[in-house]
Amino acid sequence: MKHLLTAEDTEGEFSYHLVRRAAGRSIGRHIHAEQTETHEVIGGSGVCMNEGTEIPYSSGTVTILKKGTPHSVTAGEEGLYIFAKFMPPLC
Repeated sequence: MKHLLTAEDTEGEFSYHLVRRAAGRSIGRHIHAEQTETHEVIGGSGVCMNEGTEIPYSSGTVTILKKGTPHSVTAGEEGLYIFAKFMPPLC
Protein backbone atom coordinates (compact mmCIF):
# COMPACT_ATOMS: atom_id res chain seq x y z
CA MET A 1 0.00 0.00 0.00
CA LYS A 2 1.31 3.42 -0.96
CA HIS A 3 0.06 6.29 1.21
CA LEU A 4 -0.89 9.23 -1.01
CA LEU A 5 -2.53 11.48 1.61
CA THR A 6 -2.50 10.84 5.35
CA ALA A 7 -4.19 12.38 8.39
CA GLU A 8 -1.30 14.81 8.62
CA ASP A 9 -2.03 16.06 5.09
CA THR A 10 -5.82 16.35 5.58
CA GLU A 11 -6.09 17.71 9.12
CA GLY A 12 -7.38 14.32 10.27
CA GLU A 13 -10.30 14.18 7.84
CA PHE A 14 -9.41 11.31 5.44
CA SER A 15 -6.60 9.33 3.83
CA TYR A 16 -5.98 8.10 0.25
CA HIS A 17 -3.95 5.03 -0.70
CA LEU A 18 -2.92 3.02 -3.75
CA VAL A 19 -3.24 -0.71 -3.16
CA ARG A 20 -1.66 -3.32 -5.45
CA ARG A 21 -2.21 -7.05 -5.18
CA ALA A 22 -0.39 -9.55 -7.38
CA ALA A 23 -2.38 -12.13 -9.34
CA GLY A 24 -4.19 -14.54 -7.02
CA ARG A 25 -3.10 -12.74 -3.85
CA SER A 26 -5.60 -11.71 -1.18
CA ILE A 27 -6.18 -9.16 1.50
CA GLY A 28 -7.74 -11.45 4.09
CA ARG A 29 -11.02 -10.86 5.87
CA HIS A 30 -10.74 -7.85 8.17
CA ILE A 31 -12.71 -5.00 9.72
CA HIS A 32 -12.03 -1.28 10.08
CA ALA A 33 -13.85 -0.45 13.31
CA GLU A 34 -13.50 3.32 12.92
CA GLN A 35 -13.32 3.96 9.16
CA THR A 36 -15.65 3.87 6.20
CA GLU A 37 -13.57 2.74 3.22
CA THR A 38 -14.19 3.16 -0.50
CA HIS A 39 -12.51 1.24 -3.30
CA GLU A 40 -12.20 2.47 -6.85
CA VAL A 41 -10.66 -0.20 -9.10
CA ILE A 42 -8.16 1.49 -11.40
CA GLY A 43 -6.70 -1.63 -13.04
CA GLY A 44 -6.82 -5.40 -13.18
CA SER A 45 -9.60 -7.52 -11.78
CA GLY A 46 -10.63 -9.48 -8.73
CA VAL A 47 -13.37 -10.08 -6.20
CA CYS A 48 -14.39 -8.31 -3.00
CA MET A 49 -16.42 -10.04 -0.30
CA ASN A 50 -18.45 -7.33 1.49
CA GLU A 51 -20.91 -8.38 4.20
CA GLY A 52 -21.07 -11.85 2.62
CA THR A 53 -21.79 -10.50 -0.87
CA GLU A 54 -19.32 -11.22 -3.67
CA ILE A 55 -18.60 -8.14 -5.79
CA PRO A 56 -16.69 -8.61 -9.06
CA TYR A 57 -13.89 -6.04 -9.39
CA SER A 58 -12.86 -4.57 -12.75
CA SER A 59 -11.69 -1.12 -13.85
CA GLY A 60 -14.22 1.50 -12.82
CA THR A 61 -15.90 -0.53 -10.06
CA VAL A 62 -16.59 1.53 -6.92
CA THR A 63 -17.48 -0.09 -3.60
CA ILE A 64 -18.36 1.39 -0.20
CA LEU A 65 -17.30 -0.62 2.85
CA LYS A 66 -19.07 0.67 5.95
CA LYS A 67 -17.13 0.87 9.21
CA GLY A 68 -17.29 -2.36 11.16
CA THR A 69 -18.08 -4.42 8.04
CA PRO A 70 -16.06 -7.61 7.44
CA HIS A 71 -14.51 -7.61 3.97
CA SER A 72 -11.75 -9.20 1.91
CA VAL A 73 -10.28 -8.74 -1.58
CA THR A 74 -8.70 -11.26 -3.95
CA ALA A 75 -6.87 -10.27 -7.14
CA GLY A 76 -7.63 -11.92 -10.46
CA GLU A 77 -5.19 -13.20 -13.10
CA GLU A 78 -3.97 -9.70 -14.07
CA GLY A 79 -3.48 -8.54 -10.50
CA LEU A 80 -5.50 -5.71 -8.97
CA TYR A 81 -4.97 -1.97 -8.45
CA ILE A 82 -7.29 -0.08 -6.07
CA PHE A 83 -7.54 3.58 -5.11
CA ALA A 84 -8.68 3.25 -1.47
CA LYS A 85 -10.09 6.12 0.58
CA PHE A 86 -10.67 6.07 4.35
CA MET A 87 -12.85 8.42 6.42
CA PRO A 88 -11.62 9.10 9.09
CA PRO A 89 -8.04 8.41 7.96
CA LEU A 90 -6.37 5.01 8.25
CA CYS A 91 -3.05 6.69 9.05
